[in-house]
Formats: sequence, structure tokens, C-alpha cells
Amino acid sequence: MIANTIVLEVLTEKNYGNWKVWLKSYLQGQGLFDIVDGTDVKPVGNQAGLSARKKNNGKALHAIQISCGSDMLSYMRELDTAKEAWDRLATVHEQASGARKAFLEAELRSTKQGNSTISEFCRRVKDLCDQMEGIGIKMENNTKVAIISENLRPEFDAMRVVVQKSKPNMEEAISLFLQEEALLERRKRESNNEVKEKSNEALFSDTRGRSRCRRFRGIGRSQSWQQSQTSNKGGINSPRGPTCYNCGKVGHLSRDCWYKEINYNAVGEYVDARTMEEKSDENKNEEAIRKLCI
Repeated sequence: MIANTIVLEVLTEKNYGNWKVWLKSYLQGQGLFDIVDGTDVKPVGNQAGLSARKKNNGKALHAIQISCGSDMLSYMRELDTAKEAWDRLATVHEQASGARKAFLEAELRSTKQGNSTISEFCRRVKDLCDQMEGIGIKMENNTKVAIISENLRPEFDAMRVVVQKSKPNMEEAISLFLQEEALLERRKRESNNEVKEKSNEALFSDTRGRSRCRRFRGIGRSQSWQQSQTSNKGGINSPRGPTCYNCGKVGHLSRDCWYKEINYNAVGEYVDARTMEEKSDENKNEEAIRKLCI
């Protein structure tokens, strides 16, 4: 709302009741209200008195004009006296006050908190109540408090009972509901934090269990791989095959040894396969040495 040095808010279609009170006080303080309400006496045969009356009319008319919004000013552009302007504005707003009252009452009945905060909802209700008083309708304190408390969300039921019993004024009721809102918000945050902590604990426990499982599976795989590697390398624990007690070689048993055949030298002596093999290797070495010497 736009204000000036005369009234707190310029006249609109919503605030005629308040505007009328403000401007009446100003005009009375300036000694001009008798011009507006028609109680002044027009001097007869007194030029100085006529001149002063005309001057006061101009002051009062100017005060009315600059205290109106542009849409309200259109109702009195052609008027020359302050009384005519005052009466015209009263007629316009009083005729419209019936419809305006019905509209505002419907708004108050249908207004709900919904997703609004306490501050937002109470501000909306207070604005509607101010508009009702602006058109001259008196709003009792109990009515304002009832409108607020009965249209809040269900979580405020406990505080609603307290307010109905204690019957505070509107400002006190709003303060109580604000305190309840802060308490509910704190409990909600604490509950959310508790849920998050439990979720994090469960996630940590599950992750730790999976990590242990993977580690044990890894150890088993590592041991199996090492045993496999030892087996492939022919380690002590896992030999490549049986050892023959006849020839000492690996890969067959003595009963299957092909070195069991008896070999005889030129003079008919018995010699086993290993002895024959060693002598054959010695003969090959001697033959190689002789070739080098030649």
C-alpha cells in the first residue's frame, strides 16, 4: 500500500473503513472537517468569511484527493467541493460493501493452512480480517482466533485445545502456534536423523560382512592356486608320478621297468641297465677326447 503524510494507506476498494477513520482525524486536526460533513455555516455579506471558507474547502478537497488511489480518484474528478467528494466516496463504498462483505466472509470460511507455515497462514487470515474492518465490519478477537485455530493442520490439535481453553488474544494465539510449530519441526529433524543413523549402521554392517566373505573366498582361491602351482612344478607334496625302485626313474613302477632285461658284457658278466648306461657314457667321452687329440 502507498502511504502519504495524511493517511497510512491511500484509499482502495479494500480499505475504505480504515481510510475514513484516518482522514477524518486529519481533517479534524486541521479544522476542516466541518467543511466536509456540511456543518459549517456559510457567511452572508462577509467577503472575508466567504474567502476563508473557499480556501478551507480547497484544502479539504486536496487532502481527500491525494489520499486516494488513481482508481478511486476517477469517481470525483468533476467535483468542486470537499463535501461532494466525501459523500461520493461513501456512496460508492457503502453500495459495494455488501458484496465485498460476502466475498471476504467466504474467503475466511474457505481458508486453510495447507502447506503454509504458521506465519504465512496467520498473515493471510489477518489480512482478510483487516479488509473486513476496512469496510466497517467489526471483527471480534475470539472470532479471529477461532478462524486461525480451526483451520490448522491436524498436528496442531493439541495446541488448538490449549488455545480454546485459555482464550488468548490473536497475537498470543499466534505466538503459541509458532512455538508448537518449532517443536514439531525439531522432533521431525530428530526422527529423520535417527532413521539415517540406523540406515548407515545397517549399510556399514552389510558392507563389512561382504568384505569378510570376499577375503575368505580370496584366501581359499589363493591356497588352491598355490597347491596347483606346486603340483605343476613337481613339489614334494605332489610328485609327478611313482618312482621305480629298479632304475630310480620317475613315471613307472619296478614291475613295468624296461631296464629289468639283463645285459651281458663280452665275457658273460651280469650287468644291470644302469651300469651299462654309465659305461656307454664313459665310452662316448673317451671317443670325443681321442678325436680332439688327433
